[in-house]
Amino acid sequence: MLLSIPVGNTVVVVAKLESALGHRFHAYIGQTLLLHRAAAGKAILSLRSKDYLQAYLDGEYLLAPPELRTQLERAQRLGYAVTHDEIESGVSCLAAPVVNLSHEPIAAISICVASNELSEQASRSYSSPLIQAARQLAARIG
Repeated sequence: MLLSIPVGNTVVVVAKLESALGHRFHAYIGQTLLLHRAAAGKAILSLRSKDYLQAYLDGEYLLAPPELRTQLERAQRLGYAVTHDEIESGVSCLAAPVVNLSHEPIAAISICVASNELSEQASRSYSSPLIQAARQLAARIG
C-alpha cells in the first residue's frame, strides 16, 4: 500500500507498507510520477476542477494518452482509479483519493497487484476497502 501526495504535475510516494503476501514492486518513498501515469495521480486528477484539468491536459498534451479523460470520468464515478502496466510491466494499481473538508484531493492511497490477478471483479472487491481506508484517513486529517 502506498500513500502519495500531489506536488505540481506529479505525485510523490510519501509512505509505503509492504504486504507479506504479495509480490514486491519497484515503488519507493520519494518516487515521483506524472499525475496521469499513476493510479494515485489519476484518482487525484479525477476530483480536480475542470479548469485545473484542462490546464493540466494542455500542458501535458504530448504525454497524456487520448483516453485519459474517459479514465478520469470513470475514476470520479467509481471513487477509484486503475492503471495497468503503465509504470511497471505486469503491475496494475488501484488508488482512491483522500480529500479535505472542501472535498479537494490532498493525497491518494493505492495498492499494486500483478496485472494477471486484477480482473474487473477483483478490482471491485479491492476497491471497497481501499475507498474506506481513504475516507478514514480523510476523517482523521479533518
